Amino acid sequence: MTAATATRSRVDWPAVALFYGIAFGGAAVVAAALFAMGGLETPVAQLIVALLYMPMPLVAALIVERRAGRGFLLVRGWRASRGRRLRTVGQIAGWSLVVAVAVLTAQVLMAWGAASLGAPGAGHWASDAELTTRLRELQPALPAELTLSTWALVGITFAQALVAGFTVNAVVAFGEEYGWRGVLADLLEPLGLWRYGLIGVLWGLWHAPIIRLGHNYGPDWAWGIPLMVLWCVPLSYVLGCARTRREHDRAGHRARHVQRLRGHLPARAHRRRPTHRPARRPLGRAAARAPRAAAVDGVAPATVRRLIRAL
Repeated sequence: MTAATATRSRVDWPAVALFYGIAFGGAAVVAAALFAMGGLETPVAQLIVALLYMPMPLVAALIVERRAGRGFLLVRGWRASRGRRLRTVGQIAGWSLVVAVAVLTAQVLMAWGAASLGAPGAGHWASDAELTTRLRELQPALPAELTLSTWALVGITFAQALVAGFTVNAVVAFGEEYGWRGVLADLLEPLGLWRYGLIGVLWGLWHAPIIRLGHNYGPDWAWGIPLMVLWCVPLSYVLGCARTRREHDRAGHRARHVQRLRGHLPARAHRRRPTHRPARRPLGRAAARAPRAAAVDGVAPATVRRLIRAL
């Protein structure tokens, strides 16, 4: 067993503890500052969440990588994709679209199911008339004949979420993905697929300080924390397996490329004409050319000898 294999065969739990201590501890400090400022109601508070709370996994990941001295994951990935970066970006975008559609569909179904079952904090599924009345209260300038469908609003929100997910939210979410699905997933690699379950639990609990302030669940934060964990565990498997699949595709491409090279080398060597031909007994017309070939054999280059024998 090599040293690298031995290192990957066990989890570096001190590094995992350092990562989560920085990520969760930093998030708790930011949440405490927001609580002292009055909560999440102001635009300044939302900006603090985007700039200080969300990047905490990225900060933790960079510190752990710096301490380990193995280089940064982003730099290693960029170097590994040399020569096919456009294809790599296309694969990332494709998998991101698949995951985004799956996640948004699951969210809509879960919201509909929770509202139908009367789960705490889920509210109820509004009818078209209720939705139109509520929108008129918010926007009195809406035309009187306008009637909105609940499912139409869901479709519009779905499209907006996809656009935001690939633009503004992608910048904010990069820190989380680099930390949870990147560095922490690599640290927990010896656990196999079980690592995504553990990451889901840690990821869900990481939201606890901001949920306590009313994020997503409002006053039902006590229900919100376990529900967030239950949501993050399967989502962590989806996102983690998407990254693993993309890496397997990349590794398989490299393996196939190497195999093709190995398959071509013997064929090329076999097609090369030998410099010295085996001795043949001159027969018929070849006997007349034999003296000329023998006269230059050993003194002319191989190319000249082949030309003379071809005459």
